[in-house]
Amino acid sequence: DLTNSSNVYGTGGVIELETGVYGMIAGETNDDGIISTADKGLINDHNGNLVYDKADTNDDGIVSTADIGKVNDNNGKLTQVP
Repeated sequence: DLTNSSNVYGTGGVIELETGVYGMIAGETNDDGIISTADKGLINDHNGNLVYDKADTNDDGIVSTADIGKVNDNNGKLTQVP
């Protein structure tokens, strides 16, 4: 339940999607804690993978150029995924 801040690791790891509804910020693929163009590299490297993969930023089950959209949407945001 991401509506309770005590359930969220660190600070800034979620974004409010609509009033009272939160979700994790998508696009961080290289584990450096910031979403940037550098995250597009893993997407390109894993392009075509049909299994769960952290490069599948839109969670549709396949890594493709469509996943770059999440990186672009959240460019510059910080994440704290453990």
